[in-house]
This record gives sequence, structure tokens and C-alpha cells, in this order.
Amino acid sequence: MKVPTWGVETPIDTFEHPETDSVIDIVSLVHVGQPSYYRELGEYIMGRQDEGFAVHYESVAVGGEEATEPRGALIRAKNWLLEEFYEAEADAFVTVELNSSYTIQANGVLFRPEGSYNYDVDDAFVTEHASLFKFILEFGKARVVRKRLASAAKQGSGAVDEYVFNKLKDGVSESVGPKAERHAKRDKVIVGARNEVALAGVDHALEADTDAKLVLVWGVGHLAGLSAGLVARSYTHSHRQGVQAAFSLPAFVRESQQQGQELQRLQTKVNRFQAKVQKKAGLR
Repeated sequence: MKVPTWGVETPIDTFEHPETDSVIDIVSLVHVGQPSYYRELGEYIMGRQDEGFAVHYESVAVGGEEATEPRGALIRAKNWLLEEFYEAEADAFVTVELNSSYTIQANGVLFRPEGSYNYDVDDAFVTEHASLFKFILEFGKARVVRKRLASAAKQGSGAVDEYVFNKLKDGVSESVGPKAERHAKRDKVIVGARNEVALAGVDHALEADTDAKLVLVWGVGHLAGLSAGLVARSYTHSHRQGVQAAFSLPAFVRESQQQGQELQRLQTKVNRFQAKVQKKAGLR
């Protein structure tokens, strides 16, 4: 998916089954984007709902039964880190909402609840299966993001916008670009398990109706795994469209200036070449 340096796009991929009328969209998204991004996604998904598509969406259930009954020091440590992660993430989201042109994903803008079903794990599963190192790493990242966003907010002048834009660009590039497969293997335990839950939801829908039409609404980091799962179920990829999640005016200006300079250099070369041709032809 070729995207200019001043924009970030996420894909909507359509898969069709060659032997049935089943159609499945994977709407890959980021959880922070510009309001127009979520409006455009909402128009697409609700349009699909009007066509009879069911929506399957991700959402880790918080406060599972096991999570409220810690078993041993390791589980207690993971639970504490998970709570701290949620707090750091919430602080970061508030900073983004108050100091930038970006907003946070809200499912109510994306799809109607009627005909929509949540297929995902709960945080008890995450606590049980993710390594302590993974919890420490994610908590550390969340703290860094919170700190840098707070610092950017003090700078003003669009500093938070630029920070968010660059984070989105890097994240989407990892999940959709050439390194997507390698990126998908980094956290194969939890991401893989969540993908399996999503694909089990697909299987459940197909058992009830082999012609099922579905929209899978998941974070862009799950795209590689979900796509592979659909291909394994004999679906073929038929279409991709991009939806702009973020736009950076400074990056646009920089790229425009670079293109202008490149055009000037090219024109200089053309002028020199034409002068040589004219000289050899005896026209000068």
C-alpha cells in the first residue's frame, strides 16, 4: 500500500469464497486517528450492515473472574502491571484528546450494535498466558508514550499532532508494510490467540450460513494473521482500499519542497542536455 510521507492509511481488505457467496471484509484500524477517519470507516461499515453484513469486533473484556482472584505472586505482579498499563494508556489518550486534532476510537461511531458481536479474549486470559517480560515491556512503552506526550503538550504548536502522526506511521508501516509478517510473529502467543478467537467467530457464522457476509473490525496489527486464516479457509483476496487515518501538514510541506527541488535539478539537467544538442547541431 503506497502512501505518501505526509499521510497514514489503513486498509479495508475484501475476501470472497470461490464456492459460495460468502464475503468477508477485514477493516484494519488504528485506535487513535483523526475524526474524519472514523467517520469514513463508520460510513463504510454501516453501509455494509445495511447490505446484511454482520460485524465481528475486537474488545478485550476487562475484569475477568480469574483476574479478580490472583493466584500466586506472578499473577499478582502481572495484574498490577496490567492495571498500571491501563492507567498510563488512559492518561495518554486524555492528553491526545485535549491537545491535538486526533481522537480515540469509539465503536459507536463505527457500527450499530444490532448485528454486531464481540469475539475476543478477556484480560484474565492475557494475564495467564503473556510472559512477565511482555507485561514489563508494554508497561514501559506506555510510560514512555505518556511522558513524551505530556512533554509535547507543553511545547504546543502542534507538537502532540506530530508525535501521534509519527507513532501511527511507524505502527502501520510495521503491520502493513514489507515487515508485516515478521512483526506479526513478535507476540504470537496473545495476538495469535486473539486471531484464533476471531477466526472461530468466522467459523461459527459459516456453520450457521455458508454464505455469511461479515465485517471483521480489528486493529491493524492483526491483519496478517486474520488474512492468513481466511486464505486457509479457501477465501481469496479480491480488493483493497485505503482510508486515511492521519495527515501531517508539516510533512506535506517538506515533501512538496523536496519535490520542487528535485524538479529544479531535473530541469537544470534537461536545459544542459538541450544546450549540448543544439551546440552539436550547430544551432548556436
